Amino acid sequence: MDNQPGSVFWWQKADEIPLETWEHIASYVTNPKSLAAMARVNHKLRYVCDPKLYNSAVDEGRIQDAVLLAAAEGNLATLQKAKRYGAAFNKITPLAEPFEWVLNLWEEMMA
Repeated sequence: MDNQPGSVFWWQKADEIPLETWEHIASYVTNPKSLAAMARVNHKLRYVCDPKLYNSAVDEGRIQDAVLLAAAEGNLATLQKAKRYGAAFNKITPLAEPFEWVLNLWEEMMA
């Protein structure tokens, strides 16, 4: 491929790749950070990667961090998606040590 102005790069053609091909590619990706990066490429990859990301986060007990952050930020879409994939909202989640954003929020509230 040519990198001249006006040339088409691979990511500009990513939407033309069939959904089944993306599903096959994503089936080999197990790292959550890699899946999250793939989900940001286009709508097809988000459709393929989001269920894998949320299901693995629920299965491995990592979803509560996302739920707490989404609640603190008022991100209803993330909360709804987490619930759809099985996040438990009715259980107590102990924090081993406060996250930096919790401490910052607390300091802002106390000021």
